Amino acid sequence: MMITEYNFLWLHEAEEERFAQELEHRRVVEERLAQQVTPETVSTRLVRWLRRVSAAGGTM
Repeated sequence: MMITEYNFLWLHEAEEERFAQELEHRRVVEERLAQQVTPETVSTRLVRWLRRVSAAGGTM
């Protein structure tokens, strides 16, 4: 008989808990990345560019 972590219930439960934590960590990371990578519209970029140009005295 081969001995594995599944022969010991507490080892199996610890592995399941570690796996659940890893999945939760990955979900949080993906969620945060999705919030950071919101595509800007052309008008938003244009307004930001115009503010910089006018703040620089008309030159960039």
